[in-house]
Amino acid sequence: MPRKKKVELQEKDQGLPLLVDPVHVQQIQQALAAQAGEMMQHLPPGLMVLTEEELGEMEEDDEEDRSPVWEVDIDGLQKLTASGMKFPVFTPGEQNSGQVVFEFLPGKGVNATIFGWLSAPKERKVTLRLTDRDDNQFETWTFKAVPVAIALDELDAESKDPWCTTFQVSVKDIQIT
Repeated sequence: MPRKKKVELQEKDQGLPLLVDPVHVQQIQQALAAQAGEMMQHLPPGLMVLTEEELGEMEEDDEEDRSPVWEVDIDGLQKLTASGMKFPVFTPGEQNSGQVVFEFLPGKGVNATIFGWLSAPKERKVTLRLTDRDDNQFETWTFKAVPVAIALDELDAESKDPWCTTFQVSVKDIQIT
């Protein structure tokens, strides 16, 4: 009888080592290679066979960006584009007021605009225009707002994430068209 070869597993400390006859290892490898070759012969001409990694990369590249674009127009201030928003939970009879949190990516004058409004916190009309990436408009939100708070991301030279400004406003008289 042939000697058995000890095969080390990465999880050795989780169980006993596996003993495998080297002849069986070669037979298994040959059988798998033969099956793959046999399967490839039965595929239609021109068909591409992708590995899981290649398929995953294709799925990531082919995904259509269906996220909305929120254009924010605050009376008397520059127009901004929100990268994220959080609305309050609206309940019957209480849907006309609440707190809205905007998230803005850095851009020319973004923080100066927000700080300027925070330093003179008068009520302003805000119009949010919701569109898709092709500028097809879905709906428009209008309301009156007063700034409440601003938060800036931590500046970290090693971070790969974009620096964001989070801005909270108190809103009333919400209308959606």
